[in-house]
Amino acid sequence: MSKARVAISFDDGRTDNYHILKDILIPSGLPCTVFVTTGYIDGSCEQEFRPTEKKAMSVENVKELFSEPLVEIGLHGDKHQNSPEDFSESKRKLIDWLSVPSSYRFGFSSPGSKLQPDQCNEDKDSSVFSRSNLPYIAVGPTYSTMRSLRIIARKAARLIPSGFLFKFAYRDNLNESQDLFVIRRVPIMSGAALHQVKALIGSAIRKKANLVLMFHSIEETQSDNWSWSEKKFSQLCLYLKSLQSKYKIEITSVRGMAEQAKNN
Repeated sequence: MSKARVAISFDDGRTDNYHILKDILIPSGLPCTVFVTTGYIDGSCEQEFRPTEKKAMSVENVKELFSEPLVEIGLHGDKHQNSPEDFSESKRKLIDWLSVPSSYRFGFSSPGSKLQPDQCNEDKDSSVFSRSNLPYIAVGPTYSTMRSLRIIARKAARLIPSGFLFKFAYRDNLNESQDLFVIRRVPIMSGAALHQVKALIGSAIRKKANLVLMFHSIEETQSDNWSWSEKKFSQLCLYLKSLQSKYKIEITSVRGMAEQAKNN
């Protein structure tokens, strides 16, 4: 790989994501991926399974975003679960909403990041979580080396705005393999400072690695641990555009990242 790739992703399908895409990402020419929880979108998901109390996009919003060349729509379960049945129901709904063939291959983001890499059946055709059914599976942060130390660093980085701690905490989640079926993502939570995210991007550039940033809500005022400020997000987008214009990174969707890695 000649340079690093960075992808912006969102989970659940929150209405603030729709506005951020329409107001910032699409006008800026920045691709992204939105993983939608279909039962949350259409209101059929019981209260206990809803990923958040925040307002969801509408089905029409999802259809509109799917028509945008810069936007990838992926699956995030129907009731925010990791079971084959929940996955199949979410795929059935999305195929119906978007009027695509039943053979269409959506990317899948594990709800709650509960699906671990060793649970992804890469070669078993009988599993819905297999290469034959999915172009990739996006999971949460995992630790290949120095697990305990990295978990401590992850917690410390929320309290101490250290770029070094943030890089150390998420070092194992830079996707350096050219085989990206299971793709690790880095959650950007309310405590993350912009310079910490920039430090991690710098590591990806040095290693020519693939980095996927995982967002949930982008709000003017952060309301919980899973929201990030609109001001910081806007500044991050400008930074990414600047890096891309200098040919230091390529900004892509998660699907684009997986496909390009396969073709290299």
